[in-house]
Amino acid sequence: MNGSGTVSTTPQRPGCSRVVPIETYQSCAVRSANSATRTTALLNAMREDLVDLRSRMGSLEQKADTGFIEMRGKLDATAAGLDQIAGMLTTLMGRPG
Repeated sequence: MNGSGTVSTTPQRPGCSRVVPIETYQSCAVRSANSATRTTALLNAMREDLVDLRSRMGSLEQKADTGFIEMRGKLDATAAGLDQIAGMLTTLMGRPG
């Protein structure tokens, strides 16, 4: 820093000029820290959303499996009933007049 309160080094943040008042340079550092904090908060929120989505998908998968098993049971019962009806009709049709 020279006597006029400016920094003559190149700041790390793009958008800041080469020679800036120290307050501006500190402002760039604060913006950078705030940006990192916001990024971390955003990533944590996304992580929580993914964990929630994963648990919801697991729940939906369980419901789909249960629904499939129930429907399979109903279709099997219907097929057995139709088979029984077909057997009775065959017996009735095979009897003489």
